[in-house]
Amino acid sequence: RQQAFAVLARQVDEADRLSARPSFAGLIYPVTTLEPGTHGGSRDNLLGLNASPALIAARSPVLHVSAATPPSFVVAPFDAGTVPIPNSLDWIAACRTAKTSVEAHLLAEGGHGFGFHLPRDNPCARWPDLFAAWLRKHGMKWLSGQCLCCAAHGLSCLITVKSGGGSRTL
Repeated sequence: RQQAFAVLARQVDEADRLSARPSFAGLIYPVTTLEPGTHGGSRDNLLGLNASPALIAARSPVLHVSAATPPSFVVAPFDAGTVPIPNSLDWIAACRTAKTSVEAHLLAEGGHGFGFHLPRDNPCARWPDLFAAWLRKHGMKWLSGQCLCCAAHGLSCLITVKSGGGSRTL
């Protein structure tokens, strides 16, 4: 038993030496702050009903954007309602101030929770293809329907895109 624990502890230590920084951020109708005036359900579910201002600030990603923030891709419709568009606009402004890469697609309609179900004639329905192109621009590579990262680890790729009536894994 001790030998098995020593092997497990060594594996955890090796994993701990890896960077936890993501290579990119794909933000789709994002909640970028937990401050009052934004999506209260997210704040209450994540932080509790009586979160302190210090905790809210600590957990509001837009307040922590820096030059070390990975490249960001943002998609948001103006008619989302649930998550106010200023969340996306504030993220874009924070990235530009920090001089970190951000690409944004702000669309007239799509509503909140559109995912992959919009009709093809709605411009918001094209976001998965835009995201795939953006990922390729930032070095993500695919092999036989999988990103190379997932393929290298024997995992199913989590990014699936519907297009032309069918679906495909990027």
